[in-house]
Amino acid sequence: MSYTSTNPLVFSKYTGAGNDFILLDDRDELFPIDDLSFIRSLCDRHKGVGADGVILLQCSELVGVSYRMRIFNADGSEAEMCGNGMRCLARFISDLGEPRDLFSIEVMESSLTVSLSGDSVRVDMGAPRNVLWDQCLRLADRDCEFHLLNTGVPHAVIFVDDVETVPLHLWGSALRYHEHFSPHGVNVDVAQVLENGELVMRTYERGVEGETLACGTGAVAVALAASRLYSMACSIQVRVRSGDLLQVDWDDCIEHVWMTGPAYCVFRGELAVPAKTTFSLL
Repeated sequence: MSYTSTNPLVFSKYTGAGNDFILLDDRDELFPIDDLSFIRSLCDRHKGVGADGVILLQCSELVGVSYRMRIFNADGSEAEMCGNGMRCLARFISDLGEPRDLFSIEVMESSLTVSLSGDSVRVDMGAPRNVLWDQCLRLADRDCEFHLLNTGVPHAVIFVDDVETVPLHLWGSALRYHEHFSPHGVNVDVAQVLENGELVMRTYERGVEGETLACGTGAVAVALAASRLYSMACSIQVRVRSGDLLQVDWDDCIEHVWMTGPAYCVFRGELAVPAKTTFSLL
């Protein structure tokens, strides 16, 4: 399908702690999800709206769940999950008129519970999967020690003395494309424990293929890893690249991990798309 001046694509731009997304109400399922070049053009920060990804609101077929999230990275590939994207979608649904402050959203054929309070949105990220501690891989001229956690998507977590001195693009791309993680790759987080008990982190995200201002699943992975390695409490604040704080909490059994932070609409608009790879603002 194509969008024209008489059939515009209505979108909203949301941000969650610096992670920004183009959100679309696609409950009629008309969005061309197989057109990767179209998704890439939407996310292009110079020629398009610009975003870390595109999020579609669709209807869920799960019992008791009304909404479904589908998320596509800036390179057009579909992602399994996105914590900040989930929070943005929850705010989007609320802005569309959902009266409840607590509801569930389908993702990855299961559902996650979200809650809204003031400017904050909280999501129950569930339990981490495929956790492997104390891993090591050879990267060019150095050994890289990391911890692997799947908190919706896989993350390799590296703790360092100073995140500002890390050549993140070099480390991130080397791990992301390492044959050990082939064919899907891995997200890479570098984190530092501050004297006040706060964590500061940076993330190289697959699908964006570069550093993003925030990563919710990454914040969860970093917090859980720090708790184990440094005997920290089960309530940790994580400062992301944008400067925003994400709060990560979990229960004693780590069956429920909650991530809380800001999410709001930046602007709304319409797009007319005369061709697959080009479009103009109305």
